[in-house]
Amino acid sequence: MQTGTTAAGSGFTSRVITVPDGDILEDRIVTTSGSYSASAPVSPSAPWIMQMVTFKGASGGGGGTVTPTAPSNLTGTAPSSTQINLSWGAATESGGTIAQYVIERCGGAGCSNFAQVAVTATQTTYTDDFVSAGITYSYRVRAVDSSSVSGPYSNTATVATPPGPPTAPTNLVATAAGSAQINLTWARQPRTAAPSVNTASSAARARTAAATHRSRPQPA
Repeated sequence: MQTGTTAAGSGFTSRVITVPDGDILEDRIVTTSGSYSASAPVSPSAPWIMQMVTFKGASGGGGGTVTPTAPSNLTGTAPSSTQINLSWGAATESGGTIAQYVIERCGGAGCSNFAQVAVTATQTTYTDDFVSAGITYSYRVRAVDSSSVSGPYSNTATVATPPGPPTAPTNLVATAAGSAQINLTWARQPRTAAPSVNTASSAARARTAAATHRSRPQPA
């Protein structure tokens, strides 16, 4: 005697009932996690085998993997030669939770070899204290959700740190030129060339940095 299903079980929607076997395909949409069972009426009554599977629907109605949006309006400022401050607009995710931001950086004008330098929680600012004076740095940021899914990168922000303070002169030498005069010479640090020692013997090759101090005779 052949048996077959005649309708969907309670709470389920019938999608297919095959002919002549009477097999059924039914489904049910739920909104909370939990334990569920499935049933379907059989005629005439007899043992029946049923298989049940669960699918997780994609959020946002677009299908596929849900990812965070890109952080917006990444900007940077250099308040000193050893610090760069970054800020950006928060990323969002429909049906998900932003867990952290990954900050990447590269150094030099026109650079493209970005490397991760920091991971923040959900704050949308970052201070980079590991920079050098007079260098151009580029940054980009991406969000990561609680399922470790990464979103697209933000725009790239490029910031140049200001030059550092001048280096100290070296090789300061004081020479007494008489009872009322002292001559000073020292080596200066040029901006682009190696330091040159400015003394009387090298005056023909370099600018001389010198100072003369004359003492007034003290009244008797």
